Amino acid sequence: MEIKNTKSLKKYNKKAVLTEIINRQPISRAKLSDYLDVSHTTISNLIHELKKEGLIIEKRSQSTGGRPPKLLSFNGDDKYNIAIIFKERVILIGLFNLNNELLERKIIKVTRNSFDIISNKLEKAIDQIFNKKNIQKNNIYGIGGSLPSCYQDSNDKLINSNLAYLPNHNLKRELKEVFDYANIYIENYANIEAFYEWNNKLLRKYNNLLYIVAEDKIGSGLIIDNELYKGSFNKAGSIEHIIVDPNGKKCACGKNGCLVTTSSIKAIEDDFNEALWKGSDTNIEELFESPYDFKKIIKAYLKDEPLSKKIIDNFLKYFSIALANIIKIIDPQAVVLCGLFDEFDETMIDTVHQKVKNSMQDYENSFPTIMKRTIEKNYQLKAINSYIFHQLKTKI
Repeated sequence: MEIKNTKSLKKYNKKAVLTEIINRQPISRAKLSDYLDVSHTTISNLIHELKKEGLIIEKRSQSTGGRPPKLLSFNGDDKYNIAIIFKERVILIGLFNLNNELLERKIIKVTRNSFDIISNKLEKAIDQIFNKKNIQKNNIYGIGGSLPSCYQDSNDKLINSNLAYLPNHNLKRELKEVFDYANIYIENYANIEAFYEWNNKLLRKYNNLLYIVAEDKIGSGLIIDNELYKGSFNKAGSIEHIIVDPNGKKCACGKNGCLVTTSSIKAIEDDFNEALWKGSDTNIEELFESPYDFKKIIKAYLKDEPLSKKIIDNFLKYFSIALANIIKIIDPQAVVLCGLFDEFDETMIDTVHQKVKNSMQDYENSFPTIMKRTIEKNYQLKAINSYIFHQLKTKI
């Protein structure tokens, strides 16, 4: 990591030192100085400030002969973040310490379309967590929320939100009225997950990355030149209304054949059950009991069940059309797929790869890696916590 020893870049230097300690802890001052290629004096001055702020601790290591060196570690045990996932029917809450440990998890059911009711439930649930864990509000460093819609931070406004209980504007301000003790960060869920996969799981291996979430909605997040890219109006990654079949089903947006009508979880389940109702040839009842959700349909596909193969092949056809066109525009080094793709095996991912590649002959020598995301329990909550933590480091 580059670090420059000038007073005007002191804030940058502190962030660089803290990041290096977090990534390599426990680490001695001497090794930290070597990794960052700066003087011991500069390191000592920055360490003094970080210790004063309670962000790092320094302890003697075990002796192996001679005087043991002091080792630096990040001090995140008594500092906390709150991660919140806003969904249509439920809200998930996670309490993390700054060592990235999930300490508590709560679920709130959404039963009424009123933000006042939802905010009261949120406040009550979080207060219960604080009481249970004996946590003071002044030890909360950040509260982050992920949304299944675009969010413009510049004017604190949601764009095309499908969550009836959330206001259409000034969400951060409204949350700040309830949670006035911490910084609040709001972002689209696909952006947050894209950053997490790139930063925490792939360890910034790729400079340019496309992350696609295919659930009931379809969204994407972009890493461009090692930065999360949101676009001029925070609408980058809005791909679900790309038209892939002009003669296809009518979408809620009023157009025909949008990607969401062919390649979402809802589309797969609706198409399968509609074909089943019309009497299509199938033996899925020999494999699974009804109802038939997308997980059963994908598993049946892997067993060569005829109707499942027809539905999934149709899905792969139209998704590959969209993905090929997105790749041509973005030109990423890697594409990460998640949502219903979590149920795919490697053979199915290879099929996506081949279908896309077949339609992009001119890209033979510059085709991106296509992979599934890292499967991990509480992935979305951990992604939000990682995003909050990254924002906090920039404010040091």
